[in-house]
Amino acid sequence: VEANVYSQGPHWLASIQSEDISGTVEFEEAQDEAPLSLTMKLQRLHIPDTAAEDLDGLIRPQHVDRRRKLPNLSLRIDDLKIGTRRIGKVDLMAGYKFPKTSIGPWEIQRLSVFNVGGSLHGTGRWLPDDLGGKTTIHLRGEVEDAGRTLQSLDIREVVRRAPGSFTAELSWKGPITEFNTETLCGNIRLDAQRGSLLQVEPGAGRILSLLSMQHLLRRLQLDFRDVVSRGFDFDAIHSSGTLTDGIFHTEKTTVVGSSAAIVIGGNIDFVRDTLDLKALVLPSINAEGASLALAIANPAIGISTLIAQWMLKDQISELFSTEYVVSGTFAEPTLEKVDLHHDAKTAPKN
Repeated sequence: VEANVYSQGPHWLASIQSEDISGTVEFEEAQDEAPLSLTMKLQRLHIPDTAAEDLDGLIRPQHVDRRRKLPNLSLRIDDLKIGTRRIGKVDLMAGYKFPKTSIGPWEIQRLSVFNVGGSLHGTGRWLPDDLGGKTTIHLRGEVEDAGRTLQSLDIREVVRRAPGSFTAELSWKGPITEFNTETLCGNIRLDAQRGSLLQVEPGAGRILSLLSMQHLLRRLQLDFRDVVSRGFDFDAIHSSGTLTDGIFHTEKTTVVGSSAAIVIGGNIDFVRDTLDLKALVLPSINAEGASLALAIANPAIGISTLIAQWMLKDQISELFSTEYVVSGTFAEPTLEKVDLHHDAKTAPKN
């Protein structure tokens, strides 16, 4: 490791060259009302997993003044790697509107992450008070290849291709460094185009579990089996919904492919790690089912409306394969199969 450190009063400048870090780090100590100021211009920063755990403890201490001053930050890292996860290029500008004071909100003016498979851009703010304040975050992602993105994050053999985009507007009570699931609120939208879901069990079970973002991160590396033997090819995925106190509600999330279509609606509780969903699994949709395909693709039509609208139409009801009620926990989801044909035949007639 080669390091040169220069100081002049509260101002410090370090130039570092090693296998894991290369570039300059500059900071100015906090004085009076002015918070610490940190500037990093690095060609590379590779953080081992053990060091990443220590870093997480530093930015999220268990006992801390909830009105503490966050630093003014200017970070540019051309190659960020944490453990086996290659994040990519990171550009962050954040701090107080008036850098020499810590009055008012602490804002993320610019956040950009450029990964091999796509990019992420965001802004945000934390408005402190005696109870921890409130954090709001706005994120927008453009994905050229979801499979490559996940692989770079050491999540392998889950999705192939699948370009798309997503947006998220999130808020929670507390500092930006203390993510709070119990008060998490906001809106999320995800759209993906042609690709393949890999290693998924037969039936709808594991596809449903993939819709839980938290469960996704926990379970993606398990040895799933395919919906079909070589994976589930899809033409489009759409999911949108709202978060209220850690519960994600989606009127309708759709996975549409040539071999089958899956329509899901209900709640995913990230606080208790539980599922309360309904799902329809349909066989391939051909030209005769074009109107059904349009209904599936229309995000304005919820799953309950979809069932009510199409169940009594003979030419469409013949296409329905199975309805599932999905409950239980993320770790052990329970799927109850509902016989749609039986329900339709025994329903009372007016």
